[in-house]
Parts: sequence; C-alpha cells; structure tokens
Amino acid sequence: SDLGIGAAITAHEQSLVLRRYSADADSLAERAMEILGSRQGFNGSPPVTLRLPGRHLTFGGMKDLEDRQRYKGDPKDLIVWDELPDFLEQQYTFVNGWNRSANRLQRCRAIGTGNPPTTPEGLWVIKRWAAWLDPHHAKYGKVKDGELLWYTTINGVDTEVDGPGPHIIPGEPKPVIAKSRTFIRAK
Repeated sequence: SDLGIGAAITAHEQSLVLRRYSADADSLAERAMEILGSRQGFNGSPPVTLRLPGRHLTFGGMKDLEDRQRYKGDPKDLIVWDELPDFLEQQYTFVNGWNRSANRLQRCRAIGTGNPPTTPEGLWVIKRWAAWLDPHHAKYGKVKDGELLWYTTINGVDTEVDGPGPHIIPGEPKPVIAKSRTFIRAK
C-alpha cells in the first residue's frame, strides 16, 4: 500500500488508488495523510481526493464489475491496485485503458500490490505474471524479480513480445507498442 501511495505523492500528477471496497480505499486516503503528516488538500466527500501541489490523488472502490465504468475516460498517469487479487481481471484491464497523461514527459504506470490470491477469482494474477509465479511457465525461474518482459494483445490474447516495438500485428491498422510488465516479491 505504501509503495503505491508513495509513488502517487512523489512521482505522479493524476493518480487513482483503488481497493475492491470503498471503505478500504478510504483507509488508504487516511494512510496517505498519515505519511504526509497533514490533512491539507483532503476532501472526504465521494470521490475521496487529496490535492497536493502538482498532484491529485483519487481514492475509490470497485466492488462490482460494472463499477469499472465510473473510472473510464479520465486519464490517470498512475493507477494503484491495492490487494490486486481481490479485483476481477476485467476490472483491471478495462480501467488500465485510461492509464495515460496529457503531459508527454509524465511516466505512466499501473502498480498492483497484494498477497497471493485467496479466491478462485484472483487466480488471474498468477496467469498474468506466470513467468515469475507459475512453475509450469517456460520462463519460470529464468526471469528475475524486477526484470521487464513486454506484452501486447494479439487476437484477444495477452502475448509476450520481444521488446517495446513497434510490432506489426495482423489485423491491426498501425504498429503496436507493447507494455512492460514486471514482478517484485515482498521480502
């Protein structure tokens, strides 16, 4: 949790910090203010926000699949998924579609934090980061924590590619730039 909040406070302009349940997201806003040592810029009315000079953090929940619609359209250069295995994969992929910035110099990223999945619905996390987590994956044990792998969607399937690209994908009107992905174990 502190990793995502710290990235939002120090390195991003427009951040969205999510938990599956709104009450849990509110506790993350409280944690942000605890880290800052101030409640200045805090707005506790939904959506819960924290405005700092050059920074805007929005804290929210996404209990149901349809709740993802609340987060479409607004560019966010950081999306933090706290306790990622609690979310549905469709929520994660849909909302990450707005991971962008009008500032071309601003780094854009999504950070997922969490513990191992505790429900079958959370097993998508193992599949998405299989190179680091699934002993049956061809790269398991060969990629290091923090090492970047590159992925794009080909024919509706999340597919590893060789570097950021551009990649020519059959059926796509223009070359595609892949997104990097990594995994870092808590220690």
